Amino acid sequence: MAERLIPDLNMEDPKIARAANQVMHNLDIVVIESERLTSLINQVLDLAKIEAGKVEWHDEFLEISEILDRGVASTASLFTDKGCR
Repeated sequence: MAERLIPDLNMEDPKIARAANQVMHNLDIVVIESERLTSLINQVLDLAKIEAGKVEWHDEFLEISEILDRGVASTASLFTDKGCR
């Protein structure tokens, strides 16, 4: 996918390939977190509807592993930059 975003990169160079992979990973995190932010905004709007007495309930199951994976993905680079495991 990096080739489509930045087609002039020499992906045979290990440093460039590693940097491009890191950029792609970071872009994935941005997309995931933007989706999460959109969800949070919708939840705040839903809360306003609840307080106004105008709400329809929809139960939803959550996978704790998905929540943990998102947390790890969004903070992993912070730990890596500091040399932490």
